[in-house]
Amino acid sequence: MHLPRPLYALVRRAVPIVCVDTLPYRMVGADLEAGLIRRVAEDGRSTGWALVGGRVRREETLQEALERHLCGSLGKNAQWHLPYEVERPLFAAQYFPHPRAGQRPDPRQHAIALSYLVEVTGEVSARGEALDFRWFQLESLPPSHEIVFGQASVIEALVSSLRGMNMGKGVNNE
Repeated sequence: MHLPRPLYALVRRAVPIVCVDTLPYRMVGADLEAGLIRRVAEDGRSTGWALVGGRVRREETLQEALERHLCGSLGKNAQWHLPYEVERPLFAAQYFPHPRAGQRPDPRQHAIALSYLVEVTGEVSARGEALDFRWFQLESLPPSHEIVFGQASVIEALVSSLRGMNMGKGVNNE
């Protein structure tokens, strides 16, 4: 069910919107790489790097939302392996429509995003809100001023979890 634009605008102003965000990753030999999309920034005019994701629709499971956003941003030739328990995100982030010290900005809404690591294989082709997609070595991620919606700290937390999983051989080497 889709709400008419004026009603959805009212909802976005009245209640927090639940979202899912993913940091795609892949193994290249013994090295891990993380993928980010380039998208329009919170100011609506510039672009920057971001996690793949967006809102969860009514009656949609977290898994369905993750799959919809992955397909919508990375294309139909990308394949992914969702975490075993999508009910347990690795990180939860809040985004606020008005500036708040130390908080992430999203002038469109107050949002709460559940964040995941998702292994992606296959051919990725940016589409939808993704203007571009790029794989980065973990040591060469974009600087925080090139990351939109204040997601640098979320990416940092997810990369830390990814490194920890790799050290424990939970990534691809079980």
